[in-house]
Amino acid sequence: MAWTTPRSWSAGELVTASIMNTHIRDNENELRGGGIAIASQAALDFLYASSASQLARLAKGGAGTMVRLNSSAAAYEFTNPAALLGTSTASSATPTPNYDTDAFYELTALAAGATFGAPTGTPQNMQRLLIRVRDNGTARTLAWNAAYVDGGVTRPTTTVINKWTTIMYIYNSTISKLQCVGVAQEA
Repeated sequence: MAWTTPRSWSAGELVTASIMNTHIRDNENELRGGGIAIASQAALDFLYASSASQLARLAKGGAGTMVRLNSSAAAYEFTNPAALLGTSTASSATPTPNYDTDAFYELTALAAGATFGAPTGTPQNMQRLLIRVRDNGTARTLAWNAAYVDGGVTRPTTTVINKWTTIMYIYNSTISKLQCVGVAQEA
């Protein structure tokens, strides 16, 4: 059955079962079609429109979780906010942060020069990316994909032996680049 545009009623009109079924019962059934039965819901569930005429249910998440769109942006999911903070990698010649999951990217025990690749994922204007690098006892070169540019602060080109180098970038959607706005060197 399909949705029927409700009719205008006239004073004194004889309302038949057929009219009521078409304009009330059938339309309510159409609205309810594809819906979720009340029995399938539980306290604190999250209901959302999964299409123009469908509802979907996301069972409540654990303490401290948050709701976000999944990687295909097709449904909601619960996630631990700490998991969205970043990545820690032990030595990589081609470290590549991810805009969608990394607020920080930590590169430890760097055993060779590293060229940071253009981050994957979808950036948002003013999104921050904090990168922290430490070598394995030998100074290593740092190179940057064209996605990284100086934004008032010069990007480092080498590590300092056994010291953390921390670099702050902010994404600028006007130029589609990560601008370096801060560098701190461990004393």
